[in-house]
Amino acid sequence: MKGDASVDARYALIIAAFARLAVVACNFKFCQIDGCTAGIPCITDVANFTKGRFGALRYVIGLLSVWGSDVCNVLLLAHASWQWFDLDSIQLTLFQALLLCSALLDSAQAAAVESAYHWVLIQLAGFLMCLTVLGSVAMLWLIERRPSRTRLLATTFLFSLMCVDLLVLLAGYHKKAIAVPNFVASIPWQKLEYLALLLYTCTLSLMATLLPPARLKLQWPPSVQEDGGDSADKLLLPRHRLQPNFKACASAHGSRAR
Repeated sequence: MKGDASVDARYALIIAAFARLAVVACNFKFCQIDGCTAGIPCITDVANFTKGRFGALRYVIGLLSVWGSDVCNVLLLAHASWQWFDLDSIQLTLFQALLLCSALLDSAQAAAVESAYHWVLIQLAGFLMCLTVLGSVAMLWLIERRPSRTRLLATTFLFSLMCVDLLVLLAGYHKKAIAVPNFVASIPWQKLEYLALLLYTCTLSLMATLLPPARLKLQWPPSVQEDGGDSADKLLLPRHRLQPNFKACASAHGSRAR
């Protein structure tokens, strides 16, 4: 129905990403006040329901922020993938499977903070998320338009920084199992974890501004539909999809218009 409430899905994704970051920052502060752990608490510690007097509250708020961010990621990036890839292509299936798996693992690691294998869940979720963002950035380069080039360069730069940070983070976390340089071992891996979350949030937010326009319908279950209000953004058709038959149709349409 026309009266259904909806918001710009790209802004919803940005708000959800920064809300998740803000929740982690608040939980970090309250975790320190609550004395939930000695030293620098990691992201898992600040949302652990067994640590501190208000651990359960931090856990619930943190879990909701992760789920909200993951839902927005899946809906908007899945909508974009329908326009990036041919409908019957293996690339579409692989990208959407990767997107869904990364979101499910991220949600699972946020819920299973006390699991003995939580470190496996969070690292696997992070790896799949990196692959998802990498695939999205690669497709955005293929359909790059001059007005958006600066934002795309900034997105790529932030994503590259995040990947370097994650590699150093993994080396520092597993320093007891592998040989790492002294300067890497001296960096608290918890700080690198927070830096990675900040870089991921900025990367995702910038990338959201480059995605095809869409509306997030405020209903249950939530859904995303194409935004027909911005005619300029409708020109964002992937160049690799402009096959001869598409070009011929476009040329014929232009001739009839003249």
